[in-house]
Amino acid sequence: MYGEDLDLCAKVKHSGFGVWYHPITSIIHFKGKSSGKRSVASRLAFYQAMILFSRKYRQTYGTFFPDWLISFAVLLQAGITLGTGMVAHGKAVIIDIVCINSMLVLSLLIRFDFFKFNNPYDISNAGMMLFMHLFCSSCYIGALVYRKVYRRDRAVLVNVLAAGTGASVVFMAFLFFVKSMAYSRIAFGFAALGITACLALWRLMVPRALGHIRKFMYSTGRVIVLGNGPIAKRLLKDLEADPTAAVLGIIWPQSGKLPSEMNGYPVLGSLSDIPRILARERCNVLLIASDEAWYSYVISALSSHSVKDLTVRWVPQELCGLAPANLPASIPLKDFSV
Repeated sequence: MYGEDLDLCAKVKHSGFGVWYHPITSIIHFKGKSSGKRSVASRLAFYQAMILFSRKYRQTYGTFFPDWLISFAVLLQAGITLGTGMVAHGKAVIIDIVCINSMLVLSLLIRFDFFKFNNPYDISNAGMMLFMHLFCSSCYIGALVYRKVYRRDRAVLVNVLAAGTGASVVFMAFLFFVKSMAYSRIAFGFAALGITACLALWRLMVPRALGHIRKFMYSTGRVIVLGNGPIAKRLLKDLEADPTAAVLGIIWPQSGKLPSEMNGYPVLGSLSDIPRILARERCNVLLIASDEAWYSYVISALSSHSVKDLTVRWVPQELCGLAPANLPASIPLKDFSV
């Protein structure tokens, strides 16, 4: 898996033929469907294919770099990619562990300081308290894993609260049989409530806070919209509400006689004019809201002109035929990459 398209193109070229892009043929590629359930194995297979391709065609096309250096570079890139992915997936676990143990420490210190008991974290209790922290963390992390909260599609508030409640029951039931912790059960009870609340609250508050920070730090910039239907008009309204966006104009999806403006914005040209328009206007964002075959024109523009820092985002084609009343409240946009 992976690399077979490169291999085929290399064989075609080596046989004296040319590799062509055919813009009329339409294929829907559900990216990641084959590798979604085995993401690590698929990543390793991807980089293994790069090494195989390099070794297979090194003598055919020649290269200045030795085999070992190319393999080392590919393996280094694989390590960086896999490591970054593991950190990204592990961030939620790390935050959960910090929340669990911080709430546990806070509850115990408040309890024992208020009633003037000895510090539970005295050196004589170090072994027991370490065990309690490990057991408590295991209960909650295990419950979150069981409820599949760390999967993006299952990280809903109901699952988090259910996992927190279940872990609290298990944790408190265990404490009932630990007589040395009899004076701490009230503190552990409040800690269990606080942990469940923290696990839910940070998932509720952090994404919103990050969204506000991104809006504050980043600006949309100069935008061109390709399309003339209801979705294009909806996107224009959204852009008008964005103080960091400046709409330069509209690209008309059909050829022929063009109107001079749409919704008060100038029509800059048609589909075939995309390379010229992007080279001239220096826009930051191209929003595509049309089911016309725009792929080849965008690829041509990106390959033949020095278009820097351009973000291309497009509306899924299944939405383009919907009536305005049936459109979702928030129009989803996909990133276009070559």
